[in-house]
Amino acid sequence: MTQQESKLRLHRGVIWQKTAGTGLLYDRYRGTYLKLNSVGLLLVHALAEPTGQSVQDLAQLVSARYGIPLDQAQGDVGGFLHELRGNDVLEPLS
Repeated sequence: MTQQESKLRLHRGVIWQKTAGTGLLYDRYRGTYLKLNSVGLLLVHALAEPTGQSVQDLAQLVSARYGIPLDQAQGDVGGFLHELRGNDVLEPLS
């Protein structure tokens, strides 16, 4: 399985909450928050699944939900995941 195909999920210390069409992601260990727009909220909800999600599955989810081309969704998802990795809230599944 390649890096692109591997599955990711939120670290166990990370919690999220929907708030009036947007959301918040909170890392209990670091005490940091991230504000989420509707797309981020959709992705975080998927990443909260214990089985994790592949980058491709997340891009397909965004593409289908928002009616955008898959290549655009892949770019958007990639950017969002880069931000989540930078905040150390993701973990890979083997």
